[in-house]
Amino acid sequence: MRIAIASSGKDKNSKISPLAEQAKYYLLYEDRKFIESIRNPFVTKKGGAGILIAKILSGHSVELAAAGHYSLDMVNALKKKKIKKMELHDMTVKQALEKVLRM
Repeated sequence: MRIAIASSGKDKNSKISPLAEQAKYYLLYEDRKFIESIRNPFVTKKGGAGILIAKILSGHSVELAAAGHYSLDMVNALKKKKIKKMELHDMTVKQALEKVLRM
């Protein structure tokens, strides 16, 4: 399963982003294997960022996204792209990945 974790930084020890649209990066994993870090070009965009991020994640074949919270626009965009979402709070990317894989 390809997983995208919204993150404040580029590595597994970074904190998970409290808001998906404002994540500085998305870290992509194929199960436990790190694939790549994607910089969020819409981190400061004031509207529509969630829709654009969902499009990027879909282009990277993401099946599940993990972040703190999601805007309604992003939730709907993820549904349209058939990407599942998971809300996780106050943890590192590494901890979030472990939690996702246990589900």
